[in-house]
Amino acid sequence: DAVYQGDIEGLDLPYEQYFDIIICGDIIEHLSDPWTMIARIRRWLKDEGVLIASIPNVRYWRILRDLIISGKWEYVEAGILDNTHLRFFTRSSFLGMLSRGNFSVVRHEMIIHGKKQNIFNKLTFGVFEEFLGSQILAVVKKAEG
Repeated sequence: DAVYQGDIEGLDLPYEQYFDIIICGDIIEHLSDPWTMIARIRRWLKDEGVLIASIPNVRYWRILRDLIISGKWEYVEAGILDNTHLRFFTRSSFLGMLSRGNFSVVRHEMIIHGKKQNIFNKLTFGVFEEFLGSQILAVVKKAEG
């Protein structure tokens, strides 16, 4: 057992093909270089290992509404425009980063909160799903080759 304290991007951790699962719950958007970190995480995973990652969705309708209608892009204490976020992702850019990091997607989904938003999503056959989801969840594994 070991405990490490520090900036994950600067720590030199002694793990190669060690972990079965790594969970990155809303941390990737806080990294200055998430692309390099994804490559490091891949090395830490066993060949059959899985990365479970979630991030805020910058295409969420409320963010777009404020930007388009009010011209606002205001950082706040918490949420999608959390003032500690260094990077912003859409589903496409998030899955693209994981793919370029030599991962293949096992499963991904937009996390939609609220009864009305979920009903609207079902009634529109998911056409607006990417605007209704405030979070993006992806489960990926090492790509072969």
